[in-house]
Order: sequence, then C-alpha cells, then structure tokens
Amino acid sequence: MSVIEIEMGPARESHECDCCGTVIESTHGYIYRDNDAYAVYEASWCEGHAEAQVNARIEIGGDWGDETSRPNHAFFGVLIFRTSTHNGFSMLEPEESQWISPDSEKDFLTREAALAHPLKSEIFHIAEHVAKEEGRIKAFLDAHPIAS
Repeated sequence: MSVIEIEMGPARESHECDCCGTVIESTHGYIYRDNDAYAVYEASWCEGHAEAQVNARIEIGGDWGDETSRPNHAFFGVLIFRTSTHNGFSMLEPEESQWISPDSEKDFLTREAALAHPLKSEIFHIAEHVAKEEGRIKAFLDAHPIAS
C-alpha cells in the first residue's frame, strides 16, 4: 500500500459569505504518494451555514513538472462532512464546487463521471487524509458534527 502524506499550504485570506455574512475560511495543500507529488487540494467552509460541510477540490494527475502536464489532470469536487461517528464524503457536480474556474472547467468531472472514474477510491482516500490531517479542517469538522 502506498503512503499518502499531506503538506498543508498557508491559509488563504478569509472573506465574507454572500448569503449569510459570516466568514468563509479556505486553505490548500499538496498530496504526496510515496514521497512523489501526486495531487493538490483546495477547501473552504463557512461557520455561519447550517450545514457544516467543507467544499473541496482535489486535482490529481500525472506529471507535476510544469503547466504543460495539466491536461493530464482531473478535477474532483468533494463535499466533506463529519457525522457523530465518522467522516463522510460525496462527489459534487462542477457547478456545486466553489473551486471551478475558467481554467479548470473543462477538466472538472461531473458527479457521474467522478463516481465512475477509476481513481474514485483514491480520491476518497485523499479526502479522508485531508479531513483527519489538515488541522483547520479537522477542527471545524470536529466542532460541527452532523447528526447521523
């Protein structure tokens, strides 16, 4: 079994949520598999929302050497949440992701394509590491479990 490691990036500047006026926090980081660059993640959450969830994007692909390798990458929208007993994950449609951009839109998988993708289990495995090891995300999820 390969070893997955997370390198947390610096927190991003927070901003005000358009729908509730409270603060949206966001962060990003890098995923390594067996000490090689493997994926990146971006994630955000809002304390003011009734649904305590983290909206994340996981980008996974082949070579990470330069921008020319980006066409080989796939973008997955993942919803991360915590129940009273475990972390939960769900694939998102591109339009549900807070991380879609004109640069990533063509590579962002639909929910149906993500669920059929051969790396689906790996994406959920990475999301579990993010939920458990990304300190700010873990603190948010632990403080806001959803009743199961």
